[in-house]
Amino acid sequence: MLNSKFLPEKQAFKVKIHGEFNLPMALHFRKAYLEHESSKHSNNTNHYVIDLSETSNIDSAAIGSLLLWSDYMAMKNPETGLYLINANQYIKSVFEAIKIESHYKNIKLH
Repeated sequence: MLNSKFLPEKQAFKVKIHGEFNLPMALHFRKAYLEHESSKHSNNTNHYVIDLSETSNIDSAAIGSLLLWSDYMAMKNPETGLYLINANQYIKSVFEAIKIESHYKNIKLH
């Protein structure tokens, strides 16, 4: 399951992933951010937040979705940040192993 919402006071679009972040969930994730990008709020969004507090696992399809979204945002506005928050230790270790923060400057792991 996935929940998404725009937070106008923070100029942020937040997505919360529940369960496994895998290929089927990556497709829902892509749909959510494309819907946001076509909304009236997209020009007012400076931060994108992915809450992983309810995410148990992540696979390569989900990582690929995050990286594609990061590339898209960087082309649209290089100052836009993608924040990955509340990841469990396993997911943090995956991101650290692929050195996501050093390869993608607009992605921050919190």
